Amino acid sequence: MQATRHLDSLFRDLGSAIYDQHAGRATSDTTTSIERLYGEIEAHEGGARADAASSWRERVARPAALHRPPHPTPAAEAHRQVTFKLD
Repeated sequence: MQATRHLDSLFRDLGSAIYDQHAGRATSDTTTSIERLYGEIEAHEGGARADAASSWRERVARPAALHRPPHPTPAAEAHRQVTFKLD
């Protein structure tokens, strides 16, 4: 959650800096700030991609038995077997 807030803050700051540049209100520091923000966003997204890839590898590496849902309860099984007729 904190990482998401930080990323939102980076995007907000980047948008503000780009708007200032477009509106002609850029300072000498604006271009440097934009480059820094791009770098931080890329680093954050790179870390998120690495986490997602590692999570995917862990799921794939688990035995198939761990992917199966638990055995249904008798009530759930009875509910599943009910057929409906539309007349």
